[in-house]
Amino acid sequence: MIAGRPDAAPPDGPIAVDGAIAWLSKPEEWPAIARMLRRAGIGWIRERLSFGEVAPARGTYTWGKYEDVARELAEQGIRIYQISHDTPPWTHPGRRNTRNPEDLRDVYAFAKAAGEHFRGRILAWEPWNEPDIFFWPDLGDTYAGVQKAAYLGFKAADPEMPVLIASLCQERSEFAHNIFESGIADYFEIFNYHTYFDPERYGPQAQAYRSLVAQYGAAGRPVWLTECDFFFVLPHYVEGKVQFGAMREGLTPRPAFIAIAAAVEILGEARYRGRLAGAPPGAQAQVFDRGGSLVAVAWSNGGADFDVPVRGAKAMVADLLGRRSSIDAQGGKARIRTPRRSLSIRWEGSRSGSASRPAPGRRTGCACA
Repeated sequence: MIAGRPDAAPPDGPIAVDGAIAWLSKPEEWPAIARMLRRAGIGWIRERLSFGEVAPARGTYTWGKYEDVARELAEQGIRIYQISHDTPPWTHPGRRNTRNPEDLRDVYAFAKAAGEHFRGRILAWEPWNEPDIFFWPDLGDTYAGVQKAAYLGFKAADPEMPVLIASLCQERSEFAHNIFESGIADYFEIFNYHTYFDPERYGPQAQAYRSLVAQYGAAGRPVWLTECDFFFVLPHYVEGKVQFGAMREGLTPRPAFIAIAAAVEILGEARYRGRLAGAPPGAQAQVFDRGGSLVAVAWSNGGADFDVPVRGAKAMVADLLGRRSSIDAQGGKARIRTPRRSLSIRWEGSRSGSASRPAPGRRTGCACA
């Protein structure tokens, strides 16, 4: 799947990975990881940076390992979107159980300095991770101030730099309403959320978030899903008793990494078109437009057979790991079978077919390992 790819810069597609390689990988592994992403065709990575680590004192910045990681990824054509979700102790002296700075000008100054230093290499910024749970132990209105200060700092460094809202994970929570009621809608270009639900919940959850942003006047903005499922991060990473990494120690790929590479190859820069009509109970098929053909991504809870409309005598089928086969079509339809609880990628042979249209909106991104 990977060895056969051309050694070319990866595409600017919507499928990405959450890397955190500056935190979770050894420095000697960074060049190899960057090359693996390039050969897999994965064009975007979500990286992590510690405000407290790079700013030991007010006005002093030491970029250290984050500079090295940015260089290695940029050399391989990997686009970086960066997140930071801590504050140095000197921003809230004498106060415990808080991450809220006393002076928001410190957040502004950090964002401006980071945006200037990494301009052209880091292409998007997210000020915080999941503030609607324990990563932000303060109230929502205080986080709204941090989002605003960071946004203004990044824009001072580069007015064209897209800034994400902090990733939410609790849907329409009181915290989410609180930050929007505090005027946060004017201080992000991209909405951003996480999910650890089964795929059957993905659609309803996405609609819940879209209705939230629409309620506060931010409808139509891009939506990025930046963590999902239980292989959410690229390197080997154990939290509690759960292995979250898509790679093993020593950088050998788990099946999750191969599945991401397969999805990138098959979907490319496709745009979402809608749900395929006529799927049987317990099965779903979502349709994507590659420009010259349609791709149906299908799965089921217990195994199901259903027909996919095609134009031509054959359709190509690929499973979760990218293993392909060709099936015959009859009467303009190809019958496919989805294995039990296994995602199967079905490659249509034409642009024909019936799909329910999604709500209007711009590009959706995903950083799911």
